Amino acid sequence: MSLSRQAKKHLSMTFVKLEELVTCGLCDELLNNPKVFPCLHSYCYECIVKLSQLQCRLVCPECQVPVEIGNPPDLSILPTNFFANNVLATLSLGDNDDAPALLCDNCEDAEKPVEKRCKDCLQFLCGPCAEFHQISCDTKDHVLQSIDELKNNEPAENARPLKCSKHHELIKFYCDTCQKTICMSCSVLEHKPHNVVSLEESASDAKEEVENLLKKVNKRVETISVGIDVAVAKSQDINSSEESCKTQIETFFTQLHEEIDAEKQNMLAITASTTERQKSEVEEPKKVLDLALSTCQNGVNFAKRTLENGNDVQLLNIKPTITQYLVNLKSVEDEITPKVGNPVRFLKRESPIQFCKQLIRDMCSVEEVAVCPAKCEAKFLDPTLKVGKKSVIVVTCKDKEGRIISSGCGKDKIRVTLNGVQLQDAKISEKQDGTHEISFVVNELGTFQFEAKINGVVAPACSLEADVKWELSDVHGSGYLRMNRQMVNCMSGESDVGKYCFRLGNNPMKS
Repeated sequence: MSLSRQAKKHLSMTFVKLEELVTCGLCDELLNNPKVFPCLHSYCYECIVKLSQLQCRLVCPECQVPVEIGNPPDLSILPTNFFANNVLATLSLGDNDDAPALLCDNCEDAEKPVEKRCKDCLQFLCGPCAEFHQISCDTKDHVLQSIDELKNNEPAENARPLKCSKHHELIKFYCDTCQKTICMSCSVLEHKPHNVVSLEESASDAKEEVENLLKKVNKRVETISVGIDVAVAKSQDINSSEESCKTQIETFFTQLHEEIDAEKQNMLAITASTTERQKSEVEEPKKVLDLALSTCQNGVNFAKRTLENGNDVQLLNIKPTITQYLVNLKSVEDEITPKVGNPVRFLKRESPIQFCKQLIRDMCSVEEVAVCPAKCEAKFLDPTLKVGKKSVIVVTCKDKEGRIISSGCGKDKIRVTLNGVQLQDAKISEKQDGTHEISFVVNELGTFQFEAKINGVVAPACSLEADVKWELSDVHGSGYLRMNRQMVNCMSGESDVGKYCFRLGNNPMKS
């Protein structure tokens, strides 16, 4: 029977997946004589031998679990991975050159490739042995499968029959006393007084035991998976918090830089305008003094030239004019000190950089979010609690300074108790504004004490007391009830068990 191209492609993909299952983690080759460690990791026997020579104490290279092999060491006590051998046999049926060659179980001639497998006695047979198998009186009625047919089998279906290492007979029984598989000779010789059972019976019990253990381990796997999901979610929250914190820091200091730069520009402008005004206050008196100086120098120069160059007659003739002018100049009192303000200065504190650092620390900081149960608060979203109706408590998480924490408490860290008993069906939803809404339903009348624990610590301000009452409504109509032969007005509503009833005060009466 030949295989279609699609079937061959499917088989090729299957072989690739199988190959991944039987690759040794030490040599990265297909397993050869695979042995199983107690941790269920498998390696080639030769690789384990080399590993044991390098280590004082044999441990699994993948999970570091110690492997007890006795003292002196005896690697033969390690069980064989028969499943891996089954897979390797299946791989050998394909085109995988790395897989160990299948040898005929009858002649074990490496030169003769396996062509058939007996479905009855589970032997792989080469061509000549298969022909003899079909004409032998004992096996002529056996069904032989071709290589192509074997490729469609599951690995377990291609398993070689196990033989007793001592008597070389097929394994047919299980010694419950020794907890090992045995052959016919073992059952009547070494294990005769023991509790020997059939393989089918023992395998059935073993499967049931393993399946029960698998269920329990799968529950742990589910729990671990939930834990991993929680860890991943927490990691994402941490990354998100980091990005949010960085963004807020960048925004804050950008704004701070902008404000500082704006204040710098303002101070520079004040300096410029003040200086300009003071310069103006100096320039005006200077102009007056410049004019006065020019006038004085003109009179002085004229008088000097007259004294140096004029004769007596000329001096006497011009003297009245010169003296009058000089007297006028002498009598003027000049304002030589400009009336201006003090020079502009840049005033700063001592150690201004240190002051700024402290100021920034006072304004903001980066710290790990820590909820302080003593500062947390709680209130009812609606203080009127009704039997059978959803009620909501809003818990506000705060730090030790009383600042609201926008996130970080986590709904898994809040527990609410009702009269000392934890509310199992309470739903806690975390909001981004630092509040947590706790939804629950009370199915009894009375006064109840609500208490919240945050991180396992009682939050005093989150302890609340409330009266739970019936909810009366005329949604379902109203009617009259006779009591002591008198008509009593009442309304119908819903009771704690969800049935309609008439109520008089707090006493429900089933209709």
